[in-house]
Amino acid sequence: MRKQSETTTENMRIYVRNNDIGKAYRILNKKLHEEGFFKKLRDNQFHKTKGEKRREASRAGRADGSERTMVFTRIDDLPSKFVASKIAGAGNEQKYPDGMELVWDLEADNFRIFNWKTSIGITDKFDIEEDLFSV
Repeated sequence: MRKQSETTTENMRIYVRNNDIGKAYRILNKKLHEEGFFKKLRDNQFHKTKGEKRREASRAGRADGSERTMVFTRIDDLPSKFVASKIAGAGNEQKYPDGMELVWDLEADNFRIFNWKTSIGITDKFDIEEDLFSV
């Protein structure tokens, strides 16, 4: 015996007013896009292996495909005493590929590599007090 799916879809109705089919079509298209109908259709068009799904998710940001907001400051914007206290050893400066930069993550209180190429949307900039970086 098959188990019925627990998700139910609501009926969608689009009314054509004043014989304006173009407007009704645009409304239908907008509703289908908001619902994610076309994305589901594209995703289910061909079979994807487990590896393809994993690679696609990792390209989108995190391993599970979700987005994350990162609050950081650039190393050049940090007080020099603070940076000197956090860096151990006298090794050579690390070179990073194009689009990648070493930053200080304000939430994790640690260094991280930020990839500008995978940044989604607008990167906001705001001023913070130097008192946060006590040595």
